[in-house]
Amino acid sequence: MQIEWNIGLNIEIFVDQQPWKIVRKSLFLKELSALLKAATEEELQEIFSQIETRVAKEAALFLLARRSYFTQELAGKLRQKKLSSTSITYAISECQRLGYLDDALRTKSLVASQKARGVGPRLIALKLRQKSGGVKCEELEVGALDAARLYLDKRFKKRVLTREERQKAFMALQRRGFDLNTIQELLRSD
Repeated sequence: MQIEWNIGLNIEIFVDQQPWKIVRKSLFLKELSALLKAATEEELQEIFSQIETRVAKEAALFLLARRSYFTQELAGKLRQKKLSSTSITYAISECQRLGYLDDALRTKSLVASQKARGVGPRLIALKLRQKSGGVKCEELEVGALDAARLYLDKRFKKRVLTREERQKAFMALQRRGFDLNTIQELLRSD
Protein backbone atom coordinates (compact mmCIF):
# COMPACT_ATOMS: atom_id res chain seq x y z
CA MET A 1 0.00 0.00 0.00
CA GLN A 2 1.42 3.33 -1.09
CA ILE A 3 0.41 6.52 0.78
CA GLU A 4 1.10 9.94 -0.75
CA TRP A 5 -0.23 13.44 -0.24
CA ASN A 6 -0.42 16.66 -2.16
CA ILE A 7 -0.16 19.82 -0.09
CA GLY A 8 -1.98 22.91 -1.33
CA LEU A 9 -4.63 24.93 0.49
CA ASN A 10 -5.83 21.56 1.77
CA ILE A 11 -4.00 18.27 1.95
CA GLU A 12 -5.12 15.60 -0.50
CA ILE A 13 -4.21 12.10 0.70
CA PHE A 14 -3.83 9.36 -1.89
CA VAL A 15 -3.75 5.60 -1.26
CA ASP A 16 -2.33 3.60 -4.18
CA GLN A 17 -2.66 6.73 -6.34
CA GLN A 18 -6.42 6.94 -5.64
CA PRO A 19 -7.87 9.96 -3.76
CA TRP A 20 -8.65 8.94 -0.18
CA LYS A 21 -9.27 12.05 1.96
CA ILE A 22 -9.04 15.83 1.81
CA VAL A 23 -8.19 17.50 5.12
CA ARG A 24 -7.32 21.00 6.38
CA LYS A 25 -3.65 21.81 6.05
CA SER A 26 -3.57 23.90 9.23
CA LEU A 27 -4.88 20.99 11.33
CA PHE A 28 -3.19 17.93 9.85
CA LEU A 29 0.17 19.03 8.46
CA LYS A 30 2.19 17.86 11.48
CA GLU A 31 0.27 14.57 11.69
CA LEU A 32 0.88 13.15 8.20
CA SER A 33 3.97 11.11 9.04
CA ALA A 34 1.93 8.90 11.40
CA LEU A 35 -0.10 7.66 8.41
CA LEU A 36 2.97 6.03 6.87
CA LYS A 37 2.99 3.40 9.66
CA ALA A 38 -0.16 1.78 8.27
CA ALA A 39 0.26 -1.51 6.39
CA THR A 40 -3.39 -2.04 5.44
CA GLU A 41 -6.30 0.21 4.65
CA GLU A 42 -8.00 -0.75 7.95
CA GLU A 43 -4.91 0.32 9.90
CA LEU A 44 -4.77 3.53 7.92
CA GLN A 45 -8.40 4.25 8.75
CA GLU A 46 -7.78 3.49 12.45
CA ILE A 47 -4.70 5.73 12.63
CA PHE A 48 -6.48 8.52 10.77
CA SER A 49 -9.48 8.24 13.10
CA GLN A 50 -7.23 8.59 16.16
CA ILE A 51 -5.46 11.58 14.64
CA GLU A 52 -8.75 13.22 13.68
CA THR A 53 -10.27 12.88 17.16
CA ARG A 54 -7.13 14.39 18.72
CA VAL A 55 -7.10 17.22 16.16
CA ALA A 56 -10.83 17.90 16.69
CA LYS A 57 -10.35 18.15 20.45
CA GLU A 58 -7.38 20.50 20.03
CA ALA A 59 -9.32 22.66 17.57
CA ALA A 60 -12.32 22.83 19.92
CA LEU A 61 -10.13 23.81 22.86
CA PHE A 62 -8.38 26.43 20.73
CA LEU A 63 -11.73 27.95 19.74
CA LEU A 64 -13.02 27.89 23.31
CA ALA A 65 -9.86 29.57 24.57
CA ARG A 66 -10.72 32.61 22.47
CA ARG A 67 -14.39 32.92 23.49
CA SER A 68 -17.30 30.83 24.74
CA TYR A 69 -19.63 29.10 22.32
CA PHE A 70 -22.89 27.23 22.44
CA THR A 71 -22.59 23.53 21.56
CA GLN A 72 -24.26 24.07 18.19
CA GLU A 73 -21.98 27.00 17.33
CA LEU A 74 -18.86 25.02 18.20
CA ALA A 75 -20.03 22.03 16.16
CA GLY A 76 -20.59 24.33 13.18
CA LYS A 77 -17.09 25.79 13.53
CA LEU A 78 -15.60 22.30 13.63
CA ARG A 79 -17.69 21.23 10.61
CA GLN A 80 -16.20 24.15 8.68
CA LYS A 81 -12.79 22.60 9.34
CA LYS A 82 -13.94 19.47 7.46
CA LEU A 83 -13.84 17.17 10.50
CA SER A 84 -16.03 14.07 10.69
CA SER A 85 -19.17 14.03 12.80
CA THR A 86 -17.80 11.33 15.12
CA SER A 87 -14.69 13.36 15.91
CA ILE A 88 -16.81 16.48 16.43
CA THR A 89 -19.09 14.59 18.82
CA TYR A 90 -16.08 13.31 20.74
CA ALA A 91 -14.49 16.79 20.96
CA ILE A 92 -17.73 18.36 22.20
CA SER A 93 -18.30 15.67 24.81
CA GLU A 94 -14.72 16.08 26.06
CA CYS A 95 -15.13 19.86 26.30
CA GLN A 96 -18.36 19.39 28.25
CA ARG A 97 -16.73 16.81 30.53
CA LEU A 98 -13.87 19.21 31.24
CA GLY A 99 -16.34 22.01 31.96
CA TYR A 100 -15.28 24.28 29.10
CA LEU A 101 -18.59 24.05 27.27
CA ASP A 102 -21.77 24.81 29.22
CA ASP A 103 -24.89 25.87 27.31
CA ALA A 104 -26.85 26.77 30.46
CA LEU A 105 -24.14 29.11 31.72
CA ARG A 106 -23.68 30.64 28.26
CA THR A 107 -27.46 31.20 28.04
CA LYS A 108 -27.56 33.00 31.38
CA SER A 109 -24.62 35.15 30.37
CA LEU A 110 -26.16 36.08 27.01
CA VAL A 111 -29.54 36.89 28.60
CA ALA A 112 -27.93 39.06 31.28
CA SER A 113 -25.81 41.01 28.80
CA GLN A 114 -28.73 41.56 26.41
CA LYS A 115 -31.01 42.70 29.25
CA ALA A 116 -28.34 45.14 30.40
CA ARG A 117 -28.31 46.59 26.90
CA GLY A 118 -32.09 47.11 27.03
CA VAL A 119 -33.03 44.32 24.65
CA GLY A 120 -36.47 42.78 25.02
CA PRO A 121 -37.38 39.14 25.63
CA ARG A 122 -38.54 38.39 22.09
CA LEU A 123 -35.29 39.59 20.53
CA ILE A 124 -33.24 37.75 23.15
CA ALA A 125 -35.21 34.56 22.42
CA LEU A 126 -34.53 35.01 18.70
CA LYS A 127 -30.79 35.40 19.32
CA LEU A 128 -30.82 32.31 21.54
CA ARG A 129 -32.57 30.27 18.84
CA GLN A 130 -30.03 31.39 16.22
CA LYS A 131 -26.97 30.72 18.35
CA SER A 132 -27.95 27.69 20.36
CA GLY A 133 -30.54 25.93 18.26
CA GLY A 134 -33.32 26.25 20.79
CA VAL A 135 -31.88 26.40 24.29
CA LYS A 136 -34.76 27.49 26.53
CA CYS A 137 -34.49 30.23 29.12
CA GLU A 138 -37.20 30.82 31.70
CA GLU A 139 -35.89 34.20 32.86
CA LEU A 140 -36.67 36.09 29.65
CA GLU A 141 -39.98 37.59 30.74
CA VAL A 142 -38.72 38.47 34.21
CA GLY A 143 -37.63 42.09 34.29
CA ALA A 144 -38.88 42.98 30.80
CA LEU A 145 -40.66 46.08 32.12
CA ASP A 146 -37.54 47.23 33.98
CA ALA A 147 -35.36 46.68 30.90
CA ALA A 148 -37.80 48.66 28.75
CA ARG A 149 -37.91 51.46 31.33
CA LEU A 150 -34.11 51.54 31.47
CA TYR A 151 -33.91 51.82 27.69
CA LEU A 152 -36.51 54.61 27.58
CA ASP A 153 -34.76 56.55 30.35
CA LYS A 154 -31.49 56.31 28.48
CA ARG A 155 -32.96 57.24 25.13
CA PHE A 156 -35.33 60.04 26.20
CA LYS A 157 -33.44 61.43 29.22
CA LYS A 158 -36.22 60.78 31.80
CA ARG A 159 -38.51 63.55 30.58
CA VAL A 160 -42.23 63.58 29.82
CA LEU A 161 -42.80 62.39 26.28
CA THR A 162 -44.80 64.23 23.63
CA ARG A 163 -47.15 62.36 21.34
CA GLU A 164 -44.53 62.08 18.60
CA GLU A 165 -41.90 60.91 21.07
CA ARG A 166 -44.30 58.27 22.42
CA GLN A 167 -44.74 56.95 18.87
CA LYS A 168 -40.97 56.87 18.39
CA ALA A 169 -40.55 55.17 21.75
CA PHE A 170 -43.24 52.62 20.85
CA MET A 171 -41.51 51.73 17.57
CA ALA A 172 -38.06 51.64 19.20
CA LEU A 173 -39.25 49.28 21.93
CA GLN A 174 -40.93 47.04 19.38
CA ARG A 175 -37.71 46.85 17.34
CA ARG A 176 -35.81 45.91 20.49
CA GLY A 177 -38.08 42.90 21.06
CA PHE A 178 -40.52 44.01 23.75
CA ASP A 179 -44.07 42.71 23.54
CA LEU A 180 -47.10 44.96 23.07
CA ASN A 181 -48.42 44.62 26.65
CA THR A 182 -45.10 45.66 28.18
CA ILE A 183 -44.80 48.67 25.87
CA GLN A 184 -48.37 49.83 26.52
CA GLU A 185 -47.97 49.42 30.28
CA LEU A 186 -44.75 51.40 30.26
CA LEU A 187 -46.03 54.23 28.07
CA ARG A 188 -49.28 54.45 30.04
CA SER A 189 -47.35 55.01 33.26
CA ASP A 190 -45.32 57.91 31.78
